[in-house]
Amino acid sequence: MIRLAEFVLRHRRLVMLFWLVMFVVGIGAAGRTSERLTVDFSLPGQPGYETEKQILATYGNGGSNPPTIAVVTVPDGSTVEEELDRITPVLDQVQAALPKTRILSYADTEDPIFLTDDGRTTYALVYPTPFTSFTDVGPDVAMRPILEQATEETGLTWGVTGYNLLAQGSDDPEAPSLLVDTLIGGLGALAVLTFLFASFLALVPLLVAAVSILTTFTIVLLGTYVTDISFVVQFLIALVGLGVAVDYSLLVVNRWREERAHGRDNHEAVVLSMQYAGHAVVASAGTVAISLCALLVIPVPLLRSMGVGGMLIPLVSTLVILTLLPAMLGGIGPRVDWPRIRHEGQPSRAWSAWARLIVRWRWVAVAVALVLLTALVVPIFGIKIGQAQTSSLASSGPAHDNLQTLRDGGVPSGVVSPLEVLVKGPDATGSAAEVVQRSGSVDGVAAALAPESPGWRTGNTALVAVIPTEEAVDSTKAEVVQRVDDAVADIPGVVGIAGVGATVLDYINAVYKKFP
Repeated sequence: MIRLAEFVLRHRRLVMLFWLVMFVVGIGAAGRTSERLTVDFSLPGQPGYETEKQILATYGNGGSNPPTIAVVTVPDGSTVEEELDRITPVLDQVQAALPKTRILSYADTEDPIFLTDDGRTTYALVYPTPFTSFTDVGPDVAMRPILEQATEETGLTWGVTGYNLLAQGSDDPEAPSLLVDTLIGGLGALAVLTFLFASFLALVPLLVAAVSILTTFTIVLLGTYVTDISFVVQFLIALVGLGVAVDYSLLVVNRWREERAHGRDNHEAVVLSMQYAGHAVVASAGTVAISLCALLVIPVPLLRSMGVGGMLIPLVSTLVILTLLPAMLGGIGPRVDWPRIRHEGQPSRAWSAWARLIVRWRWVAVAVALVLLTALVVPIFGIKIGQAQTSSLASSGPAHDNLQTLRDGGVPSGVVSPLEVLVKGPDATGSAAEVVQRSGSVDGVAAALAPESPGWRTGNTALVAVIPTEEAVDSTKAEVVQRVDDAVADIPGVVGIAGVGATVLDYINAVYKKFP
């Protein structure tokens, strides 16, 4: 480490020039990288995912992407059945505007599951096409103008809801950008660093983080020409990379300030800080990178990409910190360490007092630590794997209000996460009818439906919609998928079950059960 520090200090201008070039290249690479990242939630070999693949190949919609729900309420004194002639044309307009979607409603089934207790509200499930990019828009974008016009012309009150809309938290599809998130994190880090250093030196770790992040983006961009890399990596790089780079920089900068406060000249202070803090940085980064290798053995493309991106973050940050940071400290370090409100020549009184207290009452400290650790560990045993329940999503807005209207009317909450059973074979119609009979009697199933419309029957295949009583979006509620599967497994032609609940079980089997 001493030799590296001496080399960097001798050639610090070349080192800084190199990283300046990487910084500039990274600015251009960051914009292009997001365009080349893939949106891949595949779970190869898992039953739910393999069934979803066949559904999408045959019907072009549905699967694990929950449907958007159109909700309509008729005026007082009337019922949905009486107003069906005015409701059905509106749904036909929605189907015409979204020809690649599949719609399931009371008009298709005449099943009371689509009616509220008072008979004044009904809904339609609009199964969307696959989600392939963050630029994709949901069916609600095309549905809203049609439903708003229908509300004005028919006197019926139309609205839209669905799991994805509730997950957005508002009706505004625009979400904060990655740049905004990173800037917010950077401002938070700057506030902490300013408090710690009380000088312009607080900007140095942020500069190191910026170079590390942009360099990592460049490497990832090159990697996209070799293999598919998930979009999740960009968030890891921007946010985790910021924390890692700042954290590792603090180790070196703090040691440098201490050596300076003890009377060392700047050159010697840089070398000593690298000699001691530099080893800590390498050890920490190596530990993080090695631990993330575990993700590479999991047969899930998304997690493998996270493993690759996760390893790059500490490795690139370490390389930048061991070269650019000493070069900067050896040059402009003393000048930016101004005004020196805090001095590192003497240990902190508060922390020294705390250390003496712990040493004096060490067994009490151990007991308190064990209690705190236990309190932090206990909630793990009740962890829910999967997605959030709608009660944890949007608590206001039209999407929330429309879903609440259905719930108040007795519609099961599982309507936001229906399942699909794919049946294939020469007697798909007969097998689908048997699936309806068996799955409809399964505990936790509110209804099972096998529509005869073309959107649900193609060639020698048929789809059966299964609506759970509760939202099958996490491990505590997705067990209904296994019960339905057990009930229909021996029916000829049953391929499998798809839906949000099926995907949750796939992740549990593919990821969590791989660990001891």
